[in-house]
This record gives sequence, structure tokens and C-alpha cells, in this order.
Amino acid sequence: MQLASHYWIDKPENYTLDSARTILSWFIKQHAAIIADPTQKVSDMRAVLQKIQGIVPSLAKAEQKVPMLTLYHLFMRYLPEGDLPAAKAFFEPYIPLFDRPSVESLVAHFLTGGEILDWSIDESDQLLTTYANQRFHKNGLDVGPLIGASLVLWIAEQRRKNGNEVRARELITYAVEEYPVMKTLQAFEQGLPAAGDLPEILVADILLPDRKTPSAPAPTSPPGATVPVTLDR
Repeated sequence: MQLASHYWIDKPENYTLDSARTILSWFIKQHAAIIADPTQKVSDMRAVLQKIQGIVPSLAKAEQKVPMLTLYHLFMRYLPEGDLPAAKAFFEPYIPLFDRPSVESLVAHFLTGGEILDWSIDESDQLLTTYANQRFHKNGLDVGPLIGASLVLWIAEQRRKNGNEVRARELITYAVEEYPVMKTLQAFEQGLPAAGDLPEILVADILLPDRKTPSAPAPTSPPGATVPVTLDR
């Protein structure tokens, strides 16, 4: 039986090239728990970030770097203010790697509120298939049902805004089938009009209709930090 993620993902001795995507998966699930309930906390990953700083410059391939840098990027929002300048100085040279389409860059763009500017909506759509095909593989990336369903709805909304409501409906149905645990998603699909224009696909309103309102952010984030995060789009 695997220990709960809080007991092990923050240990630098557990962090390797092979475990990077697994640890990223568990951190994103912790992050998702805070989105659903802002009183939850994430593991203090600062020691792991230090290890990432030592590993990433020696890696030759972008696909090796990006999972590590995604964790680095996501945890930066939990760092105390005094740690941010050094973290940003390390991370910023690698930002162009996130302009390339990949599952990790798609997740990073979504969770940090960025826009997908450097690849097409068709490529974003294809990344959903890529994600689904690998998420249960050994060392695959599995972000859990809340973030997984959110990604599909996010792309569905982009399809809707671009005038492709047929594909948007297909993606909503796909999300329902892929993430049956998300009961509010099923209710949303059942309430859609059979014909006519689709309503705006508001991810947070659909998946977390009863979510708690986060409090104002603290000026620093101590170990096991809680900071306000959201799915609002």
C-alpha cells in the first residue's frame, strides 16, 4: 500500500528523473484539493525544488525538463516572498519550453491562468487524447478527475468560442464518460439544450458549484502552504 503523498513527495531522495511525473501527479492532486477546499494544504516542496535546480541544467531533452519545471512552476506560487527572486531567476530561462505543445505545458498553462498562444486548438484537443493514453502507464502523468475534467471543459470552451459547437458537445460528453466521479458534470450535460447555441462553459461553476470562497492571500506561504487558487475562467 502506497503512503499518502504528504509523507513522501517532498523528500528530495525520492525525486529522480524516473519519478518526476509521478511526483508531479501527486502534487497536482494536492493542488486540486486546495482548489476544491482552500483549507487544504500542499507539501513543502522547497527541498525538491533545490534538487530540480541541480538536475535540469544537465538534461539534454525538453521532454525530460518540462515535467520537473512544471512542478517548479506550480510550487512557486506557494513560496515565501523572500524565496521568489531566486526561483524566478532559475525558472525564467526555461519559459520558452512551455510554448511547445505537451501534456505538461497544457496543464501548466491551465493551472497558472495562462493562455495557449503558441499552438493551435487542434493541437490542444489532441493533447487530451495524448494525456488519456498515458495517464495510467507507469511514470505517466495523472492529474486526477477534477483537473482532468477541467482541462477537457477548458478546451471545449475554446471550441465553442471558435464556433465549433459540435466538437464542444463531443468534448463535454467525453468528459462525462472519462470522469464519471464528477457528478455535477453529468448534470451539466443533461441540462444542455438539444439544439441551439451552447451556453458558456464555466469550468468552476460546473465542477465546483458549492466551492468555498478563498480568503485573501497571505504575504508569505509557510511549509504546508495554503494559498487561494481557482478554476475560474
